[in-house]
Amino acid sequence: MPGLAEEIAYRGVFPALLHRALTAGSNSPHNWWPAMITTLAFVLVHPFDLNGWSISFNFANLTLPLIGGAASVWLREHTGSLVFPVLAHNISNTSFYLMGVI
Repeated sequence: MPGLAEEIAYRGVFPALLHRALTAGSNSPHNWWPAMITTLAFVLVHPFDLNGWSISFNFANLTLPLIGGAASVWLREHTGSLVFPVLAHNISNTSFYLMGVI
C-alpha cells in the first residue's frame, strides 16, 4: 500500500522534522517551506523508472504527482490529519491503475 507509506513519509514524518529544523526559535505555527520541500522530493522520485540497466523518464509521472502532492499537502494542512491524504492517494492510485495510466 504505497499511498499509506508515502503519505506517512512525505506528509507526516519528513515535514514534521523539517518544520522543527526550519522554525526553531520561531513563533510562526505555519511555515510552508517544509511542505514545499517534501512535495518537491515526492514529485522528483516519481518520473524515473529503472528497467534492468536502463533508466527512463516519464513526464506524466512528474505532473500527476505534483498535482496529487499539492492536493495532499492542502488536505493535510486543512484537516490536520493524514487520513484524508492517504485515502485520496490510494483512490487516485487505484483509479490510474484501472484506467491503465500506471
